[in-house]
Amino acid sequence: MRTLVIETADRLGYVPNNIARSLRAQATGAVGVLISDLANPFYAEVANGIEQVLRTRGYQMLLADSDGLADAEAAALRTFQAMRVEGVILTPATPSSDLVASLVRGGLAVVEVDRLSNDSLCDGVVVENEAGAYQATRHLLELGHQRVGLIVGETTYITGAGRLEGYVRALSDAGVRFDEELVAYTSFHSVDAQAVARDLLKAHRDVTALFATNTVLAQGALRATLEARLKIPRDLSFVAFDDSDWMSFSSPPITTVAQPTLSIGREAATLMLDRLSGDLLGPPVVRELPTRFVRRESTGPVRKRP
Repeated sequence: MRTLVIETADRLGYVPNNIARSLRAQATGAVGVLISDLANPFYAEVANGIEQVLRTRGYQMLLADSDGLADAEAAALRTFQAMRVEGVILTPATPSSDLVASLVRGGLAVVEVDRLSNDSLCDGVVVENEAGAYQATRHLLELGHQRVGLIVGETTYITGAGRLEGYVRALSDAGVRFDEELVAYTSFHSVDAQAVARDLLKAHRDVTALFATNTVLAQGALRATLEARLKIPRDLSFVAFDDSDWMSFSSPPITTVAQPTLSIGREAATLMLDRLSGDLLGPPVVRELPTRFVRRESTGPVRKRP
């Protein structure tokens, strides 16, 4: 009888439904991964690192994109729960810890990447945001720049807050007065970053350097410099946080604070699987990975803007 079933399945092209089959054993072998913006090369690479580790350990990755929207995040998490995932790795769309708390109460292993929601209810993987921003800002100050514009995203998260803090601390250590008007706050969309960078450069013609705090904001800020017909680094030095591939072959190549993107994803997946296997017990763990400063040709000595 078993042989007949197998032959029939082969003839019909039947593919076993591993998730449905594993529901009976209460172990689906699936992990939900919710990223805020897969169009951002940083997050795409993080997701790649997660998948590499999950695959080698026999887990399936279910991937969703929230676009940074709370409603989309909630819908994706409901779908993950309906599919009985064993854990969730996410970039939270809001600083609130309510959703994470509900997942943890439901018995799921949860790991946050890049951003942390409030209260540290679950494990997390971030980078040394303050240290990286400090190094980038100090580099500009050492070149003689004292009027450094900052393009920064949401500062209610540890990511934006840390990068802003590193910028402010570098100015303070160099004896340069912090000017709130040189900080342009924006969403995580390139078009918005372009608009605030345009306004900043128009309002403060004494700005001689610009620091964009992620790759999407850097794209928008660079478009603003093109609009203003500013030559980098002749008229304006430019630094970005992140090191996407395009930055190394742009003209000129961009000075950056490089994040270990693959390692972030791998570490998040490893934390998740260690929780599931019982190898990691106790209170939530947050791991901070180091950044790396990469000097290229987009920064130079201070000059007066035309």
